[in-house]
Amino acid sequence: MKHHFIILLSALFLLSCPGPSMARGKALSHKEAKALLDEAWGLGDRLLVHKSILKKRNWPSLKEKYSKQLTGKQSKAEVYALINEMLGELQVSHLVLMHEQVFQRHLNNEFRKTAVPLLGFEVFELQDQYFVSKVLEGSAAKAAGLKVGDELVQFNKKTPHLSKKFFNSGHDRGLPGPHGYVFLVENKEEVTLTIRKSKSGPSQQLTIKANLNNQFNATKASIRIIKEGSHKIGVLHLWHLLHKDTVPLIKTAIEKTFKDADGIILDIRGRGGYSHLGDKIIDFFQGPKAIWNKPVIVLNHRWTRSAKEIFSYRWRKRKAGLIVGERTRGAVYGTIFRKLKDGGWMLIPRSSSTAKSEGLSLELRGVAPDIYVSGGPLKYRQGRDLILLKGLKVIALQIDGKTIPKDWFQSGPMPSWAKLH
Repeated sequence: MKHHFIILLSALFLLSCPGPSMARGKALSHKEAKALLDEAWGLGDRLLVHKSILKKRNWPSLKEKYSKQLTGKQSKAEVYALINEMLGELQVSHLVLMHEQVFQRHLNNEFRKTAVPLLGFEVFELQDQYFVSKVLEGSAAKAAGLKVGDELVQFNKKTPHLSKKFFNSGHDRGLPGPHGYVFLVENKEEVTLTIRKSKSGPSQQLTIKANLNNQFNATKASIRIIKEGSHKIGVLHLWHLLHKDTVPLIKTAIEKTFKDADGIILDIRGRGGYSHLGDKIIDFFQGPKAIWNKPVIVLNHRWTRSAKEIFSYRWRKRKAGLIVGERTRGAVYGTIFRKLKDGGWMLIPRSSSTAKSEGLSLELRGVAPDIYVSGGPLKYRQGRDLILLKGLKVIALQIDGKTIPKDWFQSGPMPSWAKLH
């Protein structure tokens, strides 16, 4: 098995990506549910990066506590939720049980650069309401006019969580913050969304037809030139570092699409991947292999995670450019994957991943920006991107050779989850 930062990759990624079984509502017997919980507990017990965490949280007592909550006719979704609640008590990143099809459709496919049926958006649950948290460039959702911050009132005329296509996205159950969800659909399947763009505004319907896509394609679709005054700014949204072809994609964007641009904004908001790919990308902007010598900045937000946080740390260490946005998630443990007998996949933090950050643990610490700007509340944002808008102002000043105001250089407030250990 070859070991890279954040992800340990093995033969599991040779698996196919079948369509959703929609078995999330299937009832499990008490024996089946108990076996599933015991299996997940055992994997954590054997493989968790620091045994001291298990001791601190009294891992055996947590097994007993959650075993008592199992009943005779719980659905698989309910049992998974209970197990994830147990895993969340350890308060570490990269520890979660994912439904088999969520793993295949929203993670495994990205390692292989495989296009799968996607609508192209995800939602957060906020106080029993659902709000769009992410819309992929070039996706069916983007084309239909869905925007970050839109309230999802209904999915196919049902409250979202009542849909059989509604699945937990499986991110960092042990860290504070809203829970994320995805919808599993078939290729060319048409769905109807009832959305609301403002709190007091009317609801409206959008029809979205799923297509074959992935986040690598979204990165490609994000490459564009934005005019800021008289300046041409190249913008690229690097959704992840999960596939090696991301590196030549960025190189081509720099050398072709951005060759006449005055500056570049590298938006790295999103999930992680392999840190060595991040190092290769930084090489394009700093050092003997650099192919860009004009202004460049990085955008981060509070959900930037994993290898992207190592990227941010090394970007600053190598003085490649400024970072604009929010402190990153602090979810940096290196993970391995294990398939459970029922078909689900468990992510388990196996390494502390400090080698790339000079021995400093970024777990529950994150990386602060050079210039803080809040992304603002998610609810009814109507797609307004305050971090990008600030980034455009920052890079315009750099292009003009002007001094950035001193009061812009702030790291921002410390998130409630951060522990400066």
